[in-house]
Amino acid sequence: MKERMVMNRNFITTRTTKSIATAIALVALLGTQAFATDAANQIDSRGLTKVMVTGDAIVQAQPDTAILTVSVVTQGRNALTAQQDNANKSDAVVRALKSAAGAGAEVKTSGYSLQPQRIYKEGQPPTITGYEARNSVTVTMSDLTKVGAVIDAAAQAGANDVAGISFTLRKGSTGARSGARRRHP
Repeated sequence: MKERMVMNRNFITTRTTKSIATAIALVALLGTQAFATDAANQIDSRGLTKVMVTGDAIVQAQPDTAILTVSVVTQGRNALTAQQDNANKSDAVVRALKSAAGAGAEVKTSGYSLQPQRIYKEGQPPTITGYEARNSVTVTMSDLTKVGAVIDAAAQAGANDVAGISFTLRKGSTGARSGARRRHP
């Protein structure tokens, strides 16, 4: 019996001179009747049998990027007051973030909202008592030693909410994925 195996990213393809009987015998060795029917259905018009292969592997790698989101939240009796106060504080926060994070960091507005603040009383329609403005700014930076200093600078400039910090692998992610694939053949 001639056989050639080609390994692809998601499946192994075998070409054999024997047809469905070989595929079913192989699957029977694996011990699952349901899989045998499925494998028999995977033979295409060229006589190629496709067998799906999956696996898990864990590779640990040091993160090389921090993503930090801070917000400036302000309230005012009317929408204009809340917006203006928020804009002034947000400008100061953005300047402080750019200075503390350094030249290679990306600083951008990632969200803005203006919401009425209401009081609810039973049997009455809600009453608007003021407005809350929220401007969120996201910093993406590669110098992880500056994360604490960036948070401190944002808080001192007027940010009053740290919405989230995450660490990720950007530059070396291809190598880490390849390492995981090598560890789980």
